[in-house]
Amino acid sequence: MRRYLLATSGHPNYGDELITAAWLRHLARRFPDDEVVLDSPQAGGTAALHGDLHPRLRCVDTVFRVAEEAGSHDPWQVAAFVRGAVHDHGAAPRWAAGLRLLEGADVVHVLGGG
Repeated sequence: MRRYLLATSGHPNYGDELITAAWLRHLARRFPDDEVVLDSPQAGGTAALHGDLHPRLRCVDTVFRVAEEAGSHDPWQVAAFVRGAVHDHGAAPRWAAGLRLLEGADVVHVLGGG
């Protein structure tokens, strides 16, 4: 099973990192064999901070990169663009590999607080 997490971790920001770490530890205990894709705006920082918390963790920044290509700051237009790109990789071809990870997810969790 592929679990796709969407978070704002990697900056670092204490609250976001705490939430992300808690989720990854929970998934490692309950679902150690599942593939976990953690999509955040700072994939490198996220990997450095959380890379050892789940045995099958992959850190990417796909949704955030695709959102930048939406050509709008209106959240509804950005969401529509990203949703469309998940099903039509030609809308954001540079991110097709990452979009395939999201498209193939069995479960998507949006993490955050505030």
